[in-house]
Amino acid sequence: MDKGHENYLEKYIEMLTLFFSFVKNGNIKIRIMFRSNDDIPSNHLTRNEDEKYFKLYYQFIKNAFGFRYLNCGTEPVYIRIYVDQLPDNKEKCSKFKQFLTDMPKTSDFSNSSIRIRDGDVAEVNSHDHVLLQCLDVVLGAMFFKLNHLNKAIPVGQKKRGKRTVAKEKLYKHINMQINSIFPHFNIGENTGSWGESYPNYYWKHPYRHWKFKPN
Repeated sequence: MDKGHENYLEKYIEMLTLFFSFVKNGNIKIRIMFRSNDDIPSNHLTRNEDEKYFKLYYQFIKNAFGFRYLNCGTEPVYIRIYVDQLPDNKEKCSKFKQFLTDMPKTSDFSNSSIRIRDGDVAEVNSHDHVLLQCLDVVLGAMFFKLNHLNKAIPVGQKKRGKRTVAKEKLYKHINMQINSIFPHFNIGENTGSWGESYPNYYWKHPYRHWKFKPN
């Protein structure tokens, strides 16, 4: 909520209510990945920081949607992947997109019907797409709550700023929308099975929250 904080709150709430109506009826599926600051990778001292963003993005796409569990027999399922504009040079971005294109060829996807054709992984600017903007708001609200930014008090002040209060109200509205899908939703843990058998819930659930734990 970067434009005028509390003055835009009602507009954001109205927009997110409409957005979640599409989520609830199955036209949009949301997958949120987060990592607790307490979960430190065992090989963090040798990890290539330049590649960490791409590795996390790859793991998210590979696992969060359940693509490797989707089996339609002999009928292939072709998907397109639109990633937000990648924060690196053209060579590294092209290499990453090729990794995604080749993902269905790996052993983990040996029983999957998913296929990705050359050219079907593309970068987009989320500011140009209303649905991606809504997703950015949901993701930002989760980051805001998980990092306890709702408790932040400006230096020299005794209470929270108006923008922080407005952001918390927006988070609570988003949380209420998710709870209407999954009662007692826990923002700090993986979404459970909620009546679906393994691994169907990866693919079928309208909303899933994934806590990534690095090795």
